[in-house]
Amino acid sequence: MSQSYFVLGRLLNNRYRLIHHAIFVFLIFFFWFLFSVNQLKKPTDFLKLIAYSMTYVTIAYFNIYFLFSRYLMKNRIKMYVLLSVLTFIMSYLTQALIYIKDCNQLQKDLALSWALLADMMINAITYCMFIGIGLSVKMIKMWMNSEQKVISLEQENLKAKLSSLKSQISPHFLFNTFNNLYVLSKTNPKIASEMILGFSDLMRYQLNESEKEKVAIENEVEYIKNFLVLEKLRKDKLDLRIDYDKETVEGLLIEPLLFVTLIENA
Repeated sequence: MSQSYFVLGRLLNNRYRLIHHAIFVFLIFFFWFLFSVNQLKKPTDFLKLIAYSMTYVTIAYFNIYFLFSRYLMKNRIKMYVLLSVLTFIMSYLTQALIYIKDCNQLQKDLALSWALLADMMINAITYCMFIGIGLSVKMIKMWMNSEQKVISLEQENLKAKLSSLKSQISPHFLFNTFNNLYVLSKTNPKIASEMILGFSDLMRYQLNESEKEKVAIENEVEYIKNFLVLEKLRKDKLDLRIDYDKETVEGLLIEPLLFVTLIENA
């Protein structure tokens, strides 16, 4: 995955969840502060601005964490749109009450007119803007969580395949070795004793290292060498050698017993 993906994942990590919420709330407050800075004359004006901004915070979170999950995610689009519109109307009425001076002014401000429709349109656009920002972040998080689950499942699947491979190696190898030992114990006891010693080293490696996720490639090569020694003991004409650059592979880690099946079959 690209570097930008990891950077985005780090920024949107749930460890910084409170910071994300703080930034989002601050964005709403700061937007309306810039929008009405010239009208802030008295301390009460600041309190009204805070209350006004809180209506946007409330409807934004209600939409993002309730309406979105409960309706839009379940493909109940009509209900989502209807409740979003009703939420907006309720918030608009609440905002009108925050700046009310008297009932006559409230009745005048809410009287149907082009000015009212224009003001509601501006508020609706702002409403959609804040909710759009919040939903965008939420959906990116959902997408990244989905990607992480896919990666995790792929890793678990790979581990399962490796475990299955390991479980297939041991019985196959054991049966072959015991059959060879049985024959050699009758025909060549000296080679049979050497084979038993080498076999014990192999079993020790399998028992101690096969449960690990990664092993040093040098240890795996040493295991393969011991394996080939056993093969040479029972096959006089077998000529094998391992050539590799030790400096190149030094420090590399691989899954244990990864190459044994290939070598055994070969």
